[in-house]
Amino acid sequence: MKITELRDYQTDFEKNKANYNSEFKEINRLRKKFTIDYPIDEIINLTKDEYVIGKGDSTFCNRIENDLNDWGNIHGSPAIKFGLYFGKYGKDKTRKYRIGRKEYGRDENIALKKILSAIIELLQNKDDFEILKKNPISPMYKGKILSVYYPDDFLNIFSAKHLNYFINILGLDNDSKSELDKQALLLSYKNNDEVMKEWRVYEFSKFLYKSFGNPNDEVKEDEISKELRDFRLKDFPPIESLKFDYVDLQTNELPQPRLQTKNGTKCLFQIIID
Repeated sequence: MKITELRDYQTDFEKNKANYNSEFKEINRLRKKFTIDYPIDEIINLTKDEYVIGKGDSTFCNRIENDLNDWGNIHGSPAIKFGLYFGKYGKDKTRKYRIGRKEYGRDENIALKKILSAIIELLQNKDDFEILKKNPISPMYKGKILSVYYPDDFLNIFSAKHLNYFINILGLDNDSKSELDKQALLLSYKNNDEVMKEWRVYEFSKFLYKSFGNPNDEVKEDEISKELRDFRLKDFPPIESLKFDYVDLQTNELPQPRLQTKNGTKCLFQIIID
């Protein structure tokens, strides 16, 4: 994106930034309360009913997904992302504890300990991307946890689709499929810009959505007029999937001009360059 175009978007955003500051105060209060209620060294002691979604409003999973929704939306993926949850699955309408990933095993209590240990591993190794990438917590949930506990270090956008969208819009070079790398790329872009480096990470994410919107397929089909459905723009593909090639346009040949004579016949003139 050209710097003049970026500055135009930034100017529009700055006019309304005060509104986001008031929003930030409330959601940041909830974020801080969450981290106080769940200190890193006590997470391992959570029981199933204190952890899973499906057991009331005050559980770890429900609060991080719903109470902190304005900090970053992770509703796009099902409850299996939490590793363990209480509820239905597919055609089975029985509400019970369900394990979301095979690597957590078949025992609910063992699965819980593995999940809580993985969450602690994330929070104790925030600067080691190799450990973070190998961690078994699902990507969107992983991103939300890291952003909630380290709001200045991790971007509060967790969907790969949304990250790809903003990377493409801004014209950034990316060859990684990791959401963590994509978040870091966007944060680096922010922190190296003379205007945006002074913004909070929360403000930067608001700027991206306000300026460029959501990927097109986030809009429900029935909300688009019939006339526009066949003409709406498609999402850009993930930029890491694009292949670039260079074409040498230099040439010593000139096009051969054709002149029209009075009687309609064409004459060919050849130009030779020594």
